[in-house]
Amino acid sequence: MEINRKILKAGIVLIALLVIIGYVGVYLLTLKEPVFIEHYIEEEIYTGHEQGPRQVELELNYIANAWDSRVVSRVDFPEHPEIQVPASEYGMHGGLMMFSGGQQGPPGNVKGRYSMRTVYMSFTFDEDYGDGESIEITKARVHLSDGSVFETELGSVNFHFTKERTEALESWGGSGSGPRERREFSVLEDIELVGVESPILPILENDLVILLNDRDYREIEGMHLEAGEVLMVESNISRDDVAEEKLRYLKFQPKLRFIKENGEEETRILSTGWHRVWDYEFIDIFKYLQQREAL
Repeated sequence: MEINRKILKAGIVLIALLVIIGYVGVYLLTLKEPVFIEHYIEEEIYTGHEQGPRQVELELNYIANAWDSRVVSRVDFPEHPEIQVPASEYGMHGGLMMFSGGQQGPPGNVKGRYSMRTVYMSFTFDEDYGDGESIEITKARVHLSDGSVFETELGSVNFHFTKERTEALESWGGSGSGPRERREFSVLEDIELVGVESPILPILENDLVILLNDRDYREIEGMHLEAGEVLMVESNISRDDVAEEKLRYLKFQPKLRFIKENGEEETRILSTGWHRVWDYEFIDIFKYLQQREAL
């Protein structure tokens, strides 16, 4: 009888310890607030059009607790208070926001205790921005459906404003998509290459290959191309199999700067490299949150 009582007490103690460990584990894995992943995005916006303001649609990803039923209702940007955009987690259709979905529960891709969510936004830019101007957004103020608000780092979201003009380079073919791309340009007049530029270049430098007629992009200054020649551009962005790079949203649009025959400088987008966030599991999210010190 005494042995049975000892076994019962040991079982109760063991169950109590497991319950405590479970609660501690839940507490340690629970996010205090959603965490936006790092975004490095470039968007080229052509100004000078007669048809009015330009609309740019953008997606941002964030991580929330799987049971969090709140959704993002609005986003604004402390660095640019003049920019206020509608936001929804239910997608866009025909340029219009959708503010409800047919699924049960909040939207998102659930992996264990976490959910990867997507915020859809629509930016509208008028004609106030001149040729060569840029806007960089690194922070956001996020409004949730329960009325709570928090600020977060975004990475670097860049909008470049450019007037359309007669270009000395004309794109006439290409292949590939995503991180790897190959494009060909016809040279319409004699030009001298100056360099390749992008605010995201320092972040990708170790993972990036851009070749212009088989020459590395860092070695093209002073390179001459004559009218009638072809400029072949090959680009590739590698990605290591680590959480930090798996959970990084990237839209990269490097521009070639060159000098025309009349001495004027122009730029031309060479390629568009993408890394969307799709290939990940619970352990990747967990490691990423640890690296961001969010747990």
